[in-house]
Amino acid sequence: MKEIWFRLCVSLLIISTLFPMVEGGELSIEASIVVDCRDILPWNISHGIYGGFIEYTAFCINGPTGLWAQEIRNRGFDEPDGDNDGVSGEKDFGWRPFLDPGVSGVFELSDGGYNRNGRYSQRVTKISGDGRVGVSQLVFISNTAGLDFYIYIKGDTSVGEINVTIADVNGITTYVDESLGIPTENWSKYEASLPLITEISAGLLEITWKGDGTIWLDEASLMPSDNIGGVRREYYELYKEWQPGVLRYPGGCFADSPANQWIYGVGPIDQRHSPNWDSFRRNYQRMDFGTDEFIAFCKSCNIEPHITVNFGSGTPEDAAAWVEYCNGPVNSTYGAMRAANGHPEPYNVKYWEIGNEQYGDWEIGHTTPEEYGRRFLEFYHAMKAIDPTIEIMADGDKNPSWYKPMMEVIKKDIDLFGWHEAHTPLPNRDDEKIYLDMLSRSVKTEETIKSFWREAEELNLSNNMKLSISEWWPIYRYVDDFPIRLFSLESALWSALHLNVFQRNSHAMETACRTVFIGIIASIFDIENGSRIIFGTPTYQVFKMYSKYSGNYRLSTEVDSPGYIPSRSILGSSDEIPYLDVSATISNKSIYLAVINRHPRDAIQTEIKWNGIHIINAVIHEINSGSYLDANTPDNPDKIKIKTFEWKPKETYAFPPHSVTIIEITNYTNRLPRKDFSRINGTPDFYDNTNADHDGILSYIKRILHLKEQWYDLEYIPNRNITVDKTISSMEGDSLRLFQVVSQYSFQIFPRIH
Repeated sequence: MKEIWFRLCVSLLIISTLFPMVEGGELSIEASIVVDCRDILPWNISHGIYGGFIEYTAFCINGPTGLWAQEIRNRGFDEPDGDNDGVSGEKDFGWRPFLDPGVSGVFELSDGGYNRNGRYSQRVTKISGDGRVGVSQLVFISNTAGLDFYIYIKGDTSVGEINVTIADVNGITTYVDESLGIPTENWSKYEASLPLITEISAGLLEITWKGDGTIWLDEASLMPSDNIGGVRREYYELYKEWQPGVLRYPGGCFADSPANQWIYGVGPIDQRHSPNWDSFRRNYQRMDFGTDEFIAFCKSCNIEPHITVNFGSGTPEDAAAWVEYCNGPVNSTYGAMRAANGHPEPYNVKYWEIGNEQYGDWEIGHTTPEEYGRRFLEFYHAMKAIDPTIEIMADGDKNPSWYKPMMEVIKKDIDLFGWHEAHTPLPNRDDEKIYLDMLSRSVKTEETIKSFWREAEELNLSNNMKLSISEWWPIYRYVDDFPIRLFSLESALWSALHLNVFQRNSHAMETACRTVFIGIIASIFDIENGSRIIFGTPTYQVFKMYSKYSGNYRLSTEVDSPGYIPSRSILGSSDEIPYLDVSATISNKSIYLAVINRHPRDAIQTEIKWNGIHIINAVIHEINSGSYLDANTPDNPDKIKIKTFEWKPKETYAFPPHSVTIIEITNYTNRLPRKDFSRINGTPDFYDNTNADHDGILSYIKRILHLKEQWYDLEYIPNRNITVDKTISSMEGDSLRLFQVVSQYSFQIFPRIH
């Protein structure tokens, strides 16, 4: 008995030593973070790493939940008659014939119409009867504003007055009835401003008349009156808050489709090519959100456009023409076209990507890496001939068996190398195992980045090429609780971990485009009342937080954190994943420490040391909830959002479980010990860098560092009075790496003797 008691006591002693108890009986898990505010790493953090990706796919741009505010499907009546009722398209997905009881009429498609680039217009003839004839379509109704409607009509005046009405989905109760007037024999535009309708979320749009005769209909439009440049107000406000840095368009797989001809998306909006059959996803896409609309949207939200050109079914000449349309002078062929469309100033689009996923057998234009490399060079040189300042991205596979043969062909004719990251959770596991596995995947992404960069250095490409992940998203469709898990805190933490990775690898990463329509912005229908709701998920909140509360240079950090072994090996069978993931950055206003706590249950009490500064004021920005499976939903779209509160600086902070936290140091002073300068020999030479250019700074550093073997201390003096001690020992290499950093600050140089 004594032996058993002794063993029990020893066991409890060991447990209490390893896991000391804190108030409330919870386990106290300790970690430490050291932020070296004196060591600003000389690589700018591109705002493009907080980027997004949109595509002409199911309801991302077009459609009732899409970014583009058009409520009518097949608005040009250009799709073929899919169900043999004489009306364009299929009645379950668009237009349908309208006949009051006792009325007879003939419906047929007519070649051409008002739109000279459209395939059909809709012809309707009333034969007999006292009631109405026309066409109708089920549409969703904005609950925030009225509706702007127009349509082009020509025909017999005998039909009399044409009306636009909105009724309930059964066509029983009419909520709006507006006269459009009487048609003439020539195409004319008929418009109506429809009032706000609050009684219904969806209804029948009806275009009808009572008199006998024939009319033709073409190019109808119905948009909420509060749209901003054609974009739904809800989307616009979300992007305006986010400011993603870069936005990739128009694909994706759509980029290589025959439907993606850039010329289809420019010019007067009612004269655009239609229909455009996307053979990959087997649907029609109209390009009303074309080049001009996309770039106008980007500029209004302070976003850098990223355009993917058609490799799969396009040509280098097509791509070069698109570059000229965007960036060419007004006296060039396509620059003149842009000016004629109302945009004389060049757009100066910087980022251009050649195709999408050509390594995949699903992709239009699938080919070998060697052939992709050869054709890439054709695109590259044709596009650079138009504008040599653009940055052109090769899109490849992260598998070395693909990208190495491609790079052997391309060599140095490349500005960016891009690939895609898609992570699938473990199937048939409990929630916690799925959670911990998903939150370990960023470690693999970071190793992929480092591997690519090692290859770039070996090929002597690291000075003229950067990296981009032009699509990245979690694949939750194989788990039982999709899509809720996609909208959950877990998914947000997965994204936040990747943003930390991108910050830590700012020497290599230029852009990263998170797929917006897979878990960032939710645009769905509330099954309770049928209303449309558009809101930001927890992942959206993460992107908004990082976009707002991150610096443009990285600080050195040291992290000591407990960890776990995931169910699935990441880099090796015994690799431990730290619970805390950390990135520290600095701007000319603040210092930011981003910390993700992966632990599913426990807060982690963490000692934080801020070397080189004394904190005066700080705030906490935090995203968290009671469970990592909590989500933003239509009935509670703001359940998880950024919480901001003041923080009285302490030596420790308890990072909550399953949380992302950014500590923002808004005011601080230097506390660099003077003993660090005890070896200074001579008077410091002060250089005021208020308005200096890079060439002047580099020249100045070279002049001061004329003795190559001499050591110096550089004291940087940023706007917030932080002092950073930096030691360099050579003239050319170190000064070249440092001048990007010192160009932002005034500084002093102290010669010293060792």
